[in-house]
Amino acid sequence: MTSLRKQKGEALAGALLLGAVLTMGGMKVGAPHMMMHESESPYDVNKTVEVISDNAKQQGWKVPKVYDFQETIRKEAGADVGPMKVVELCHPKLA
Repeated sequence: MTSLRKQKGEALAGALLLGAVLTMGGMKVGAPHMMMHESESPYDVNKTVEVISDNAKQQGWKVPKVYDFQETIRKEAGADVGPMKVVELCHPKLA
């Protein structure tokens, strides 16, 4: 009986390990595409932020804040990293 329990335990451990490996592999392949979408804008940075904000608002999203990372990094580190802004979006029904 103990041999059968040992076999079942080993099979369960193997299945859990295989499941963990497959899950991690799937995340490595799929997650980068699920978290961020990047595409080049035909507009300058300020116009791009304006277009994104306007489109989001038309679809029921709120734009609580636009972060200007270029200015923040310039103030804090004295370096110019080029134009970099982050648009914060919030949808009341999803929050």
